[in-house]
Amino acid sequence: MRHTILSFITLAMAFIQNIAPGFAQELPQNEVLFKRIVSAQIYAGNLWIVEQENPPSVGAILAKLSPTYVSGLLCPDPDENLSSEQINAYHQIRELVLAAQPQCKFDLVLCPNLYKEPEDLIARMRYLNDMLHLDGWLLDFVPGTQKASAKLIEAAVAYAHSQNQFIGGNELNKSLLKMGDFVVLHDGQTIDLKFKEEILNLSKTFNIPILFQINTHSQRGADDTTHTFMKKWQTHQREEHLKRLARNQVSWRYHLMYPVFFPVYLNKNAYNASRDGMMLKSLLELMAQYN
Repeated sequence: MRHTILSFITLAMAFIQNIAPGFAQELPQNEVLFKRIVSAQIYAGNLWIVEQENPPSVGAILAKLSPTYVSGLLCPDPDENLSSEQINAYHQIRELVLAAQPQCKFDLVLCPNLYKEPEDLIARMRYLNDMLHLDGWLLDFVPGTQKASAKLIEAAVAYAHSQNQFIGGNELNKSLLKMGDFVVLHDGQTIDLKFKEEILNLSKTFNIPILFQINTHSQRGADDTTHTFMKKWQTHQREEHLKRLARNQVSWRYHLMYPVFFPVYLNKNAYNASRDGMMLKSLLELMAQYN
């Protein structure tokens, strides 16, 4: 098995060296894929993190939004097999959403810097694919851990594309910018004109779609954006923040990942837009106006 994976990686590296920059970004499904994105995480490892909900209710809520891309349902631990509960929840939610929006795609969150060798990462991706039949991947580069090597990222991108799957991530890694299908930025930094200029330069330089997400790497600090969004702000403050992010999509050239069951606080509790006053109605209105 290890020899087979090593052979695949060798072929993948040869493939990467011969493709033109921007190959992945030209995939025709991107225009549809990024039209209406929602962030929805139901598990952190094997822990269910959406209080007061279950797979049928999560699926019904997401279906109301008619998304074209649901990101982040599962974020499995790197050394554990998926439980039957995780697998069943994923498929049940997927079926409910697809019944309302047949074009919707689903990813899985993978942390590449938790793997040492490309063959280990590819073996994990193959296992997850067999269990879930994925449409794509979101590479989450965990803060505070060692950087993922270029070989890891290149192998992950090559494997995803060999399966006709999209792949992107939340770090401005050169390999990902050149060969991935998107990059994800977040509001963990000041959202000002300087940041807008950085986004526009990034889009122009690499010709890659940019997605924008609420920061989820909470450190429970007084100025932490996840803590502020979930614990300090009231509903109307969250609404105003999301209105501004939705309104800026065209001029700033990004696609907002609307937070439905996201962000996640201290890896234990997901924000739930459906139980935050009229937030779900506000999200629908923003999507109708800007997406």
